[in-house]
Amino acid sequence: MENFALTETPQRRLPWLAALLSLLTPGLGQLYSGRPKRAVAWFLVAAVAGGAFYGARALGLIAENPGILPAVYALLVAIWIGAIVDAWRVAAQAGSIALAWYNRWYLYLAIVLLSGLAGLAVPTPSAQTQPFSMPSGSMIPTLVVGDIFQVQTDAYRSAPPQPGDVVVVTKEAGGRSFVKRVIGVAGDRVQMKEGRLYINGAMVERKDEGPFTDPDNGTGTATLTQYEEILPNGRRYRIVELSDKEFFDNTPEFLVPPGELFLLGDNRDSSMDSRAIGEFGFIPLGHVLGRVLFISGSLDPTRIGMKID
Repeated sequence: MENFALTETPQRRLPWLAALLSLLTPGLGQLYSGRPKRAVAWFLVAAVAGGAFYGARALGLIAENPGILPAVYALLVAIWIGAIVDAWRVAAQAGSIALAWYNRWYLYLAIVLLSGLAGLAVPTPSAQTQPFSMPSGSMIPTLVVGDIFQVQTDAYRSAPPQPGDVVVVTKEAGGRSFVKRVIGVAGDRVQMKEGRLYINGAMVERKDEGPFTDPDNGTGTATLTQYEEILPNGRRYRIVELSDKEFFDNTPEFLVPPGELFLLGDNRDSSMDSRAIGEFGFIPLGHVLGRVLFISGSLDPTRIGMKID
């Protein structure tokens, strides 16, 4: 039994005031009504839910799974409303109570202010996404014509792109955007020899995944060969090729300059990318608009929600 009362004349608890206090800080209305343990319980529930929401946003989980966002907001609102309704009910049941040491207006004010300051002290996760559409087959099979995909525009605020990332870039500031895969970073040596990718002199492993059929692949034939390519850092993804004897299947060795990237399309025989030095070439880090996260729309409903690796 909770017994924190001071010796003084009992005072009536006002349900509307209890509800208002819990609107400001979940659990505060319960404290006002002489139920400190109940107050702590509501405060912890709200804090844990809010912390989980913050962590999910900071880790990019919500940006990668946008379908859960309405459910998360609904849960947070339900917790807040529950605390308010419970505060009203507890105050109505309490009637008049002998005030305890915590039943002081300045303590209520301090709790509200401290809660607000704590919220302000936690940096807001800045994950921002922007939709783009896929107009060509240069990134088949990862992205196909008609796909709408979400790009995290602040993905590289604290760290540069890594080999294997699918990124949206521009060749010049404010120019047309392109989506390609990062293959080489500053200092890497990249080359194509007989259709095989070499990084720093070593052939990149690839596994035959069989035929791939798509009439919009841009090569003039509906059937390509699909491979799983495995970069030196362990990143795995799929590419398609018409053959190992096409125009860009033999190139000189490219040394990636400082502050720039070497990019390739996953549809290797139908992609204008860093192999075309005079027309595309290396891309400065400052021209990277963001990292592709997932497909949010498509002519093929089964592709919606697919994460991009």
